[in-house]
Amino acid sequence: MLVRRVLLSLLLTAPLTALPSAQRAPLPTGQGQPVQLAPDGIGPVTLGRDVHEAARIAATLDPAAAAVGPGCDARIQFGLQVDLPRDLAGARVDVMAMAGADGRIEEIVLQPVQGRLRTSSGAACRDAAEAFAGQLIGTLAAFSAEPMRAGPMTDEHSLRFAGGARVSARWFRGGGDCDVALHFGAPNG
Repeated sequence: MLVRRVLLSLLLTAPLTALPSAQRAPLPTGQGQPVQLAPDGIGPVTLGRDVHEAARIAATLDPAAAAVGPGCDARIQFGLQVDLPRDLAGARVDVMAMAGADGRIEEIVLQPVQGRLRTSSGAACRDAAEAFAGQLIGTLAAFSAEPMRAGPMTDEHSLRFAGGARVSARWFRGGGDCDVALHFGAPNG
C-alpha cells in the first residue's frame, strides 16, 4: 500500500518537476489590478498560448479562471473577470478563452460586465460599438467598419482593427438589446 502511494505521488508530481523553471511564466500579483490589453489578447490570455498555462496564470487575477473544461461548442475554455486600465475606461470585463484541438487559445471574447445595452436602433448600437472601439485605438490601432449584416432577428455590425481583432455589435430588433464584444482570433469572422 505504501509503495502504491509513493508511486502515485511520483506520477502526480513528476510532470510539474520536469518543467524547467525558465519555462514557467511568472504569476501576476494582485487581484483587482488593471490588466493590459494587447493586439493578441488581454493579460495572460493571448492567442496561441497553452490554455492550461493561461488559466493557471489568470487564476491569480480571478480564481474563477481555474475552472477549465469543455464549453457549449466542446472546445476547452475558461473565463474570468478583470479590470481594464483607466485609459481604456477602467471598465470591468468578462473574458472567455477557447482553445483548438492543439490546446492553444484560438479565440478570445471580451465583453463589458455591464452586459447588453438597450438602444433605439441598429444605428445607435453601431454608434455604441464605435465608441467602445474608439477607446481601444491606442492599443489595437485604427479600425474600419465592415458592411452591416441583417439577419432575421438582428443587425450585426463589425469593426475590424488593423491587427485582426474586431468589435462586434448585434442589435436585436425585438427588444432593442445591443450586444457589444471585442473578439481576438474569432473563427469565421
